[in-house]
Amino acid sequence: MSASPTVAAVRAHLAAEDAGDAGRALEQFADDCWYAIPAQGVELRGKAAVRDHHERLLRAFPDLRNVVLGCHDAGDRVFARLRVERTHRGAWGGVAATGRRLATAALAEFVIAPDGRLEAEVVHANPLEALHQLGAVPTTNAFELAAAWRELAGEGAR
Repeated sequence: MSASPTVAAVRAHLAAEDAGDAGRALEQFADDCWYAIPAQGVELRGKAAVRDHHERLLRAFPDLRNVVLGCHDAGDRVFARLRVERTHRGAWGGVAATGRRLATAALAEFVIAPDGRLEAEVVHANPLEALHQLGAVPTTNAFELAAAWRELAGEGAR
């Protein structure tokens, strides 16, 4: 059974990211596309902003690989369950390159435009997972991190 055209478009996008080609990664997207990472407060509008994000991402992680664990066509959306593997070779989000290897989980939700192109990508991931692997935070658990922060601030557990 062959993949639907929208799943094929998602796989082409992910393969272009794996090849380090931000321009090609955006070929499947509508011109008025958008990109979001809700857990990080990221929301970008327009192909130029999304391309800039991808270019910065691929400079920081030039060996980025999306290991597709599952892909589901839900009609108006395609969901790709991923393990994202990469090495931190350049500054990312204010964290200088560490040379550390990361492997994090993500669910990429691709919104399909009426013309069948990709309208958006929404990445659902726990940002603490990557920050912990980079050595920037002591845990991936947000509640443990909040408790540690309160302790450092001298507030104790509340």
